[in-house]
Amino acid sequence: MSIVTVDGIGTGVAPEGLVLIPRSPRGADFVTVMINPAVNDYQEHVPAPPGIEIHELMVAGDTDETVTIEARVGQSNSVHMPNGDFDVMLLKVNTFPKTPSGDFVMPGYEFLVEKTSPGSAPRAD
Repeated sequence: MSIVTVDGIGTGVAPEGLVLIPRSPRGADFVTVMINPAVNDYQEHVPAPPGIEIHELMVAGDTDETVTIEARVGQSNSVHMPNGDFDVMLLKVNTFPKTPSGDFVMPGYEFLVEKTSPGSAPRAD
């Protein structure tokens, strides 16, 4: 069992082997989460128009092992993956005030991840 903290635009990796990426829609007590997506592109310090700063850009897509859930605070979500079954629970949404300049700051999230059963053993052919 582990607690995974993810900022609103980042990626969280649980020791149990899950990758968590928050997505829209999201709210004060829920967030949509892609679990184990394929990262198709990643760039740091992306060129942007004057006055806009982009720290990182990540393009993630579904694979046959990607699961998308709507995680609500305090509600457990059962997730079946090839490497096992997991319970994923959103513990809290960390909200941050706007910066003094009025810039929007993405919220952060804390998840509890627990592996509840081992994955299927590969078949011997």
